[in-house]
Amino acid sequence: MSEASQPLLTIADLHHRFETDYGQPVPLEKFIAYLQRLQDTDAVDVLAFHSVGQEPKPETLVLLDPTRVDAYASALLVAAKDEPDGPGHLAESRVRNGDFNLPDSERLGDKQSERHLLWFVVESLLSRDLALRETIKGEDYVVFPAQCTRELKFPGKGVLGVAYDFAGPVKSIYATLIAQLAHFEGFSKREFFQDAAAYRAKAGGRCLVRLTDHGNGTGELEVSFKEGTPPAVRQGFLEFMSKHLKSRGKPDSVKTRHAYHCPECSYSFEDRVVKLRLESRKKKLLCPVCEAKTPLVNLLAVPTLASTAIADRMDANAKAGRQRITAEWVIKAKVAEGKYDVFLSHNSKDKAAVEEIARQLKRVGIRPWLDKWDLEPGKSWVAALQKAIPNIDCAAVFYGPAGIGPWEQEEMEAFLVEFVSRGCSVLPVILPDAPKEPDLPVFLKTKTWVNMRDWKEPDSDAFPRLVCGILGIPPGDSPKGVNARHVWECQGGR
Repeated sequence: MSEASQPLLTIADLHHRFETDYGQPVPLEKFIAYLQRLQDTDAVDVLAFHSVGQEPKPETLVLLDPTRVDAYASALLVAAKDEPDGPGHLAESRVRNGDFNLPDSERLGDKQSERHLLWFVVESLLSRDLALRETIKGEDYVVFPAQCTRELKFPGKGVLGVAYDFAGPVKSIYATLIAQLAHFEGFSKREFFQDAAAYRAKAGGRCLVRLTDHGNGTGELEVSFKEGTPPAVRQGFLEFMSKHLKSRGKPDSVKTRHAYHCPECSYSFEDRVVKLRLESRKKKLLCPVCEAKTPLVNLLAVPTLASTAIADRMDANAKAGRQRITAEWVIKAKVAEGKYDVFLSHNSKDKAAVEEIARQLKRVGIRPWLDKWDLEPGKSWVAALQKAIPNIDCAAVFYGPAGIGPWEQEEMEAFLVEFVSRGCSVLPVILPDAPKEPDLPVFLKTKTWVNMRDWKEPDSDAFPRLVCGILGIPPGDSPKGVNARHVWECQGGR
């Protein structure tokens, strides 16, 4: 079978084929090192949730034709755009099953390989703000805001705003902007339209964005506000947008102007007219067509402390939202693969504290095995543990106020035997309120332990150190905050 017909292979299969063609044995370690050098040139992509933080293994999957990523990504975007009601989204079940139009000649040879590639493609779109995840009427969807084909009547009545001229990758700049704004906690509702988006503020009013693509690497984004939108929200929205355009557009290409419209006939006022009225301290604009009056507010005034705070919240919410949906997708991929990252061993009396840490691990894309979540009621924990062990490469042994439980000793010993034989790691973790000098079991006293006593403090590096321990990477002098993208990349995603 040719590489073209089977572009997704395990390293073991690829190594065997290479040796067959080369006619001489090649050490697997040397072959993997060569493969990684090829990967640095973008000649191949590693697409697998291989053992956490470790080098690729024989079972790690390798994509020999990176152009397939673009083919699947394009097919997903087209499918979302072609939905009958034009919402710009696809059911996750359709995405996972490859239920969209793509020529057989461009598809991977088997469903399992296609599933691996689709997890990778969607995660890449999510992490780059080109897609969102939503639950709509009880079903999970992947949303592509920029692919919506519904029309928005624009600008509508009672509109005042600002227009931005800019240069750069117009569609990409717009797509990432509207996806980032969608995460802002100050919006109660957001709607996507063809080259437009609307956000309803919880405090009242509506913020609208509309794109005009000039087709030559330049475009215009017009932001408008319905009456009732709080001034701080308006200014914060504009400040966030201005920073986005300046960071992603061509240097010095962003130009701003006033964009006001008559509330009755939608007549567009010239920028110079608005400026002159503002300089004269006028409160209204008089429409030369229908003589209706439009409220006059200087939206290009210097940002206030309140508006800057809202812009900062928008930025923070965008980052947090991106990490949340990426982590959810990464965890779903691991569930589909039957993979776990870490086994959480603990005294049942400390379960609440351990469960809180487990939830935080999931938020950064690490899937823990926790008895409360993964052990079926009434089933033997021994049998469940024996089944789980082959799919886990790390164990975290928690020591808290309750010490080590009587059954946990037996559990750890059984698990440790398997770990030692597989060369896996065991992490002793000290919970808050644990004794100052914990009496750790003998086999743990030689391990580097993670002190989680202050992990909830803003400046604590305890949680990042725990994640680094699970990933098997050195934390450095002062590890920075970790997120789902970091975990994904460390575990083989690109």
